[in-house]
Amino acid sequence: MNLATEVHVPAGHTLIRRGERSDDIYRVLQGRLEVVDVRNQVVLDVMGPGQVVGEMAFVTEETRSADVRAGEDTRVLVWRGADLHRAMDDDPVFGTAMFRAFSNLLAERLRNTTGYAVTRTHTDSVAYASVSDEVGRNAREMADELKASLFQAEERLKIEPEGPAVEAVAGSLASFLNKGHRLFAGLGHEEAEGAGELLHREIHPFLAASETSQLSKACGEGGLGLSLFLAHLQSGNSTGSSEVGRALDAAILESESAQALCQREAALFDAAVAAIPDGKTMRMLVTPSHHGTLVARIAYKLGYEGGEIVYMDRDADALRATDNGMAMRPKKLKYTAVRGDLLDYFGENQTALGRFGLVVLHGLLDYLPMRLLPDLAECIETLMESDGEALLVQLSPSTDAFFFDHLVGWRTIRRNPEVVVRLLESAASLKVEILWQSNTASLLRVRHA
Repeated sequence: MNLATEVHVPAGHTLIRRGERSDDIYRVLQGRLEVVDVRNQVVLDVMGPGQVVGEMAFVTEETRSADVRAGEDTRVLVWRGADLHRAMDDDPVFGTAMFRAFSNLLAERLRNTTGYAVTRTHTDSVAYASVSDEVGRNAREMADELKASLFQAEERLKIEPEGPAVEAVAGSLASFLNKGHRLFAGLGHEEAEGAGELLHREIHPFLAASETSQLSKACGEGGLGLSLFLAHLQSGNSTGSSEVGRALDAAILESESAQALCQREAALFDAAVAAIPDGKTMRMLVTPSHHGTLVARIAYKLGYEGGEIVYMDRDADALRATDNGMAMRPKKLKYTAVRGDLLDYFGENQTALGRFGLVVLHGLLDYLPMRLLPDLAECIETLMESDGEALLVQLSPSTDAFFFDHLVGWRTIRRNPEVVVRLLESAASLKVEILWQSNTASLLRVRHA
């Protein structure tokens, strides 16, 4: 007996409503369905051809837990709950197989929902009402356009993972970033927060499948989690939990900010090595430690003459990673690990670390508020020897800044380098020059005036 019937669901139509009593089950034939928690407008999942929705209410006999709407014109097969219950009662083997399939579906659904709840616990505090009707409409249109393109690419990627759909995903993300930049450019802080939350709630099922999004969960302002996140952005090796997630991850790694990180890292490494004079011992400070790659490279050159490398990080795991990452340890060098943050040495503790021929501040400006830049200038002045220098990297405003801030969750402070130069020079007797600059990042060298 054929228990299912085919139904057409127009785009935007709500197929299932939260709170209603119904145990019908739907299988997508063509198009897409979006599972939505209407209490906070979170898109919990996106269902494509072959996927099933509605099984939870069938199994638990409870009311519907979420709305299900058509993201585009969609065709579904419908099994009426009463008919399916009778068929399962009449055929125990069929019934057992159905309940086993339902158990797998429910387990997968629970994992997806729990992952969102763990990583976005602050969402209810967002002033969602701060988003005007026009901004909300524009944000939803952006999200719908990106979701439609990713959903279409998902089917093609299953057949040809390395095919043209990978480039299609990159193009879709680029279009999304350009439109988002124009949208966020005219928003105040509160409305930007609301618009960012709206976009995240709409596209997180796709974004969560990328490795960048997964690593961002452990990304704070420092420590091993940040090091792993930044290392991934600089690696160029895309991965994800699905084909579309991997393609999206590849597009993120090609973004303006990710590329700027690679470029500024190379510029910082070259400048740090060039700052080490031949035939002279030197005492150096590197903070945060960032896995030891920079420390190891500095040690290789400094080891010919000797000296001391002090590497500082507030995260003990990051310090251990730095220590383990130094395969070669020149015997003439002294290595000192300091658990802490340079902010701890602002003010009265500025002389506690001593003085250094080279101070490398690796990304500190990405998180340091403007009001603390004068304190940083005084601290740098105290840390440098009379002929010493400091190297600082920073990020500048970019078209994809909103994406990393609100959707990826990597929030940074972006400033034009000229502003930083003026603030540092006005707060202490320093001479600051822009040693290297791209559209999105810069490297600054600081010396005594």
